[in-house]
Amino acid sequence: MHIMLKIIRYISMTVYQTGQFQSMSDQRAGKAWDV
Repeated sequence: MHIMLKIIRYISMTVYQTGQFQSMSDQRAGKAWDV
């Protein structure tokens, strides 16, 4: 059970990091469009 929690946490962390990276690039594109 503890191992499953570790795996879920690891997956959620990687997904969160990649999602943050995508949102950052999206924000950059949006700022470029605003300018």
